[in-house]
Amino acid sequence: FLPSTRLRDGLHVLRQCGGILQSYAIGQLILALIAGAVVYFLMVGMGIKYALAMSVVAAVTRVIPVVGPV
Repeated sequence: FLPSTRLRDGLHVLRQCGGILQSYAIGQLILALIAGAVVYFLMVGMGIKYALAMSVVAAVTRVIPVVGPV
């Protein structure tokens, strides 16, 4: 239903959006790993039990925007 030039332009925009969303997701995963590692090392340094479990929770909730940095 669309002319080929419009279709080509639309597909190009969709590919760019996909690349942007992929970069965002990878960035969020990297930030979650950094947050989890920082929490783990600080808790181990303070001698808190279950530091690994709490750092995993901190990393997972970092990805959820509303719960995140709480």
